[in-house]
Amino acid sequence: MMTTPAPIGGSCSPKFERVAETFKAHLSDGNEIGAGVCVFLHGEKVVDLWGGWHDKGHQQLWKSDSIVCMQSTGKGVALMCILMLVDRGLLSLDQKVAHYWPEFAQAGKADISVRDVLSQGAGLPVLDAAPPGSAFERDVIVRAIEKQAPVWEPGSRHGYHIFTIGYFMDELTRRVAGIPIAEFHRRNIAEPLEADFFFGLRQEEEERCAYLHSESASSLLAGLDPDSLLLRSSRPVPVGEGYNSPRFRRWGIPNAGHGNARGLATIFAAFLGDRMKPLVSPDLMREATREHWRGEDAVLGMPLRGALVLMLASEIAPMLGGLNCFGQPGAGGSLGCADPETGLAFAFCTNRAVPVGQEAMMRALLCAAAQSV
Repeated sequence: MMTTPAPIGGSCSPKFERVAETFKAHLSDGNEIGAGVCVFLHGEKVVDLWGGWHDKGHQQLWKSDSIVCMQSTGKGVALMCILMLVDRGLLSLDQKVAHYWPEFAQAGKADISVRDVLSQGAGLPVLDAAPPGSAFERDVIVRAIEKQAPVWEPGSRHGYHIFTIGYFMDELTRRVAGIPIAEFHRRNIAEPLEADFFFGLRQEEEERCAYLHSESASSLLAGLDPDSLLLRSSRPVPVGEGYNSPRFRRWGIPNAGHGNARGLATIFAAFLGDRMKPLVSPDLMREATREHWRGEDAVLGMPLRGALVLMLASEIAPMLGGLNCFGQPGAGGSLGCADPETGLAFAFCTNRAVPVGQEAMMRALLCAAAQSV
């Protein structure tokens, strides 16, 4: 059976031709649908490629301004918002969360700091008081966070706060800046940088959003031990809710972001600050992206290294090579990351979600970019 050749657009510096060749090979092998890759080197865009289709039926081309759900990559972008609030003196990493959010002090959480939450050591990956399916009801989730007791002694372990971390960052932003984090991001990052990456899509953005070919979150979690922290952390997610539903696309909580590789790479290049006006002071950026913990993730059960919110390079979390490389993957294969040693910032997005460890196209592009420096 013949397949329609995948159209590819964009540009690539000759030095990074290996990235272009890798992108073309994977997008043309018949396994992929649509994707984008973008690379910055010391603040200069050296790769910006996109291609393929919005849909399996090859009815709508992937264009230069196509966007897609990039899942948890949004958590890394949201960290930039939090760091900007720290730089402005509105937040302090080592202040207690309850200083800004008094109701948070319930159930033994009075001494938990902002750093504890951002390093995902607060012991709050689950929300036992949140009714099943209540993920999109902000007031319900916030009240559940306030009632929740830590499931481990804060600081004694660390584990991916898959669902709660986005709500933590949103509520802290609302408390100190007076607006949702989605709006803070648009005003202070997306619009100034002209970065096509958002929390909660507007109608005109939904119209250019590609279909994410993936199972619903509940399907992906089927078969897990019902008492596991991983499954408990996902109980607020509505059963059968698809990532392409209008409600999910318009959700303004940064557990998931929608955008394209160009937009995400632009933001990770801003993390490094090379040739760009830094959004955050260099000292704060170094503090935020240093190793805060390493070991077995208490929720995922995998050996990982973590900074604040962001993951650090490891065997489980492949990035650009250097041990100081930091980034945030998204379930299904999307990734944004940066390497302060080489000055590379990299982003990849795809609408063919694959299981963890099987992100062949993303991993190949990472290698090609790292080997081009």
